[in-house]
Amino acid sequence: MDSLQNIRKLKEKNIGVYFEKEGVYTLEGTSELFITILGSQAQEKSRNLSENTRWCLVRQFENSIVSVNHKKSGI
Repeated sequence: MDSLQNIRKLKEKNIGVYFEKEGVYTLEGTSELFITILGSQAQEKSRNLSENTRWCLVRQFENSIVSVNHKKSGI
């Protein structure tokens, strides 16, 4: 939803955004529909990933499998 609002603000100023991978240009008439659909798909994918990660962690906990990140980063 945030991205759609920002795209609308840019569109009001006649500034277009071109999404190369999807081939969508925001100054075209059908772009808002495509962006809405793509945004919904991305949100659903993120939700599924979160649920799958949570499910995995719960199962590991139930099976007494503990995973601890013990590596220091940045060294």
